[in-house]
Amino acid sequence: MEGNVTVAFKGSSSNKWKKPSGATTVNSVGKIKESSYLFNLYLLHEPGKVVDPYIVVANFYAPWGTIYAGDIAPQLNPLSVAGQGMRGGMLEQKRGRFDWALLGGQTITSQPGTALTNGRYARTLYAGKAGVELAATVKTSVNMFLSNDETGSLSSDPKSANFRGPSLVAQKNSGQGLDLSWEPRPKLKFLVAYQKNTFSNGTNVAKVADTAKRVEIGWERKTFKLKSYVQEAGTNFVAFGAPAVVGDRRTMDVSLSVYPAAWYTLSLAANQYNDNLKNNPAKVTTTQRVVNMGHGLQFKSKTSINLNVSLNTAKGKPSTALDNQTTTMGLGIGQGIKSHSISLNVQSSQFRDKNGLAHNLDTQIIGFSSSWRLPRRWGLSLGLTNTTTKDKKDGSKRTSSTFGPGLSVPLNAKWTSQYWGTYTATKNTSPAFPADSTSLSVNSEFTWARTPQNNLTFGVGGNRVKDKIIAANTTKEITASFRCSYSF
Repeated sequence: MEGNVTVAFKGSSSNKWKKPSGATTVNSVGKIKESSYLFNLYLLHEPGKVVDPYIVVANFYAPWGTIYAGDIAPQLNPLSVAGQGMRGGMLEQKRGRFDWALLGGQTITSQPGTALTNGRYARTLYAGKAGVELAATVKTSVNMFLSNDETGSLSSDPKSANFRGPSLVAQKNSGQGLDLSWEPRPKLKFLVAYQKNTFSNGTNVAKVADTAKRVEIGWERKTFKLKSYVQEAGTNFVAFGAPAVVGDRRTMDVSLSVYPAAWYTLSLAANQYNDNLKNNPAKVTTTQRVVNMGHGLQFKSKTSINLNVSLNTAKGKPSTALDNQTTTMGLGIGQGIKSHSISLNVQSSQFRDKNGLAHNLDTQIIGFSSSWRLPRRWGLSLGLTNTTTKDKKDGSKRTSSTFGPGLSVPLNAKWTSQYWGTYTATKNTSPAFPADSTSLSVNSEFTWARTPQNNLTFGVGGNRVKDKIIAANTTKEITASFRCSYSF
């Protein structure tokens, strides 16, 4: 067993040092006989909420299966449960040709409403999946899920601090699905998925049902990597456990990476979706297309060059309701010089609304960063970013410049120190949204290596914000921090 524990606290003069905040981090990995585990815990501390388990991860890997507990992100099926984080647990097991998974947890926490606005119920999700290998290269699986809004998480009493709101209703989503995969050769895989879900919005509202379908291919070789899918979700399709699947939408996606030489990578990607599949005349049909191309070069001289181009278009039917385009080009150059490194990044984007419904914008971003190893084990880092956005309609300009230096200095065999800061200046000449402010943050930390396993860190810093438009936003504060870490 090995790991580390870190406890940190921070206070500020802005609240007269009466509201300190803190965090505790625990990380551990180890083995128990033939099994292994991973444990990560991140607790937040503040007045009124002494212990807030912000992140909890506990995984147990055993010969008989795997248990995931705490904050999990299950991937059962791309149309039912995929990409939805939750706090709960999941069991995965495999026996011969058969495998299965069971999971349950809370996907959304409750949020009280007011007398005028609705809150949000807590939401739970329970799901299962069972699969079988029909042949050496063919596998099929079925899945089921149930997701409910928990009405008991909020009160119906308008006088309660946990009042749900004036008209909040509970929603329910469930479904069953089937998928079939075929892998005729290593790293070449085909997948077909079908899902039928039901959805109800309120206890006295009739359920609606609809389906979704997906065909996917993935192919990876030494010189390229290809992934593509076509997906269609019906007009009334809802999947609480797969937020990326949007109802009433047909999506086509392809991405290709080519490696013709050890020093060069070509990346191509395209995505398009269109909605209003039933051609409802009361709706605007939207077609959105995103095309990306990237070139990556890495030379033996420690020089790296990255060039990226992106085109994003959105067009409605009729086009008078929606017709815009965003073009983005970026260039990044990096150079290693012995133990030092420098990089320069430039990006330019143009947004154009062909209907004149939104303001046309030109944006340029320039960034520079470097790190230097100095004599006597000193370290220096510098970063500079400048962003400029010009409004082509009203002639206004928004600018933001940020400069951030950092310095690390060993003081002796037991003590090290770090100093860093950030200065940001923001200005907007728009008559509707004027802005003119600066912010400065300076920080220092001194770390004492008390033992090889135990470090103590003491920090002091200051923040200042000066707003020339809204004087109430001008603030100053001094901060102090303490951190203790122990490795085992």
